[in-house]
Amino acid sequence: MTASKNILVVAPHCDDAELGSGGTIARYVEEGHSVHVVALSDCRDSIPAGLPSDVLRGEARAAGSVLGATVAVYDFAVRTFPEKRQDILDYLHMLGTTIKPDLVICPAPSDFHQDHLTVSLECLRAFKCSIWATVLPWNTLRSNVNGFVRLEERHIEKKVEALSKYASQSHRAYMDPVTVISWARTDGLQCGAKYAEKFEVLREIN
Repeated sequence: MTASKNILVVAPHCDDAELGSGGTIARYVEEGHSVHVVALSDCRDSIPAGLPSDVLRGEARAAGSVLGATVAVYDFAVRTFPEKRQDILDYLHMLGTTIKPDLVICPAPSDFHQDHLTVSLECLRAFKCSIWATVLPWNTLRSNVNGFVRLEERHIEKKVEALSKYASQSHRAYMDPVTVISWARTDGLQCGAKYAEKFEVLREIN
């Protein structure tokens, strides 16, 4: 991208934006684009015992600060998105009106997590701009990857730092920095770069 763009990252849950596109967010903020992250759920029903129910909200804001993105967290209940499709669509329409994105980044249609799949389909309905979809290996058996964003080491370092803010999720295997870096190296191999993030390009408008 050359001219400054307005980019909206729609994450089903806090941490999905950073996991799927944290390096891309870091690169595009560095290049002068405006990046807005919206997480649709703070996952308060699945927070580890002993932690505040709103812990992910603070962690998401801290991660967004590392990447240079604005962050908002909505309150849809985790794992209930299919039955809330219309409410989610209405909220996405509102985001489109207020943010007016040139590019939306959201989960891929190949993602079999029920919340992720719902968000993917509703984003396709709500937005008529370019839409790129993130591919999370642990939620995807087959994907239609057809786009890559090449990244520098500093962008991956920002991604790792942003993910480190999610202390409540540090027990999850995909949060391991070695895993995150290896994943970026693998994506890079597929597009002739040292590091990259891959996407399903669902719609591209220039």
